[in-house]
Amino acid sequence: MNEIRHSYHGQLDDLRVDVVRLGLMANDAIAAGTDAFLEADLAGADRVIHADAAMDDLTHSLEDRCYTTLARQQPMASDLRMVVAVLRTIHEIERTGDCARAMALEDMDDVMDDLQRELFRTIFALGRADEAGLQQMVQVALVGRYYERMADHAVNIGERVTYMVTGEIPGPDGASSDDSLGIRLD
Repeated sequence: MNEIRHSYHGQLDDLRVDVVRLGLMANDAIAAGTDAFLEADLAGADRVIHADAAMDDLTHSLEDRCYTTLARQQPMASDLRMVVAVLRTIHEIERTGDCARAMALEDMDDVMDDLQRELFRTIFALGRADEAGLQQMVQVALVGRYYERMADHAVNIGERVTYMVTGEIPGPDGASSDDSLGIRLD
């Protein structure tokens, strides 16, 4: 019986390690994509696009292993929270980047929101009315929006990490609340 539990905890550790690996891969993709964008490097952008397949594969592997763990092991308390948090975050991580500072993410998201508003002010202040200028401004605005959305995804990841660690799901007003059934998994 101890061997089965040891194997189970090894599987949970593998999930944790692979979630971190997925986060690092997403972080690298964001950095490489940003560099490619700023340098107008089409080959670099192509490398980022092709590297996404490995992230997709790891995401699907994590999801499958979480479902298998839920079905075969029926984890309790903190183990269950960890598996549920992995399921809820892997797709967010796939789209955004590494989430090492979960509690600070909401503040960072506010900074991104402010930066996006400043970007729009700058775009409108330029006032280019020619078609090429308008297309360029729209493209820059869209890129800014994508970065702002990445910050939103990071906040979602941070909430799942908080849930995994504390068992409390942050509510819409920033206060913590237990799940809708009033069940705490401690």
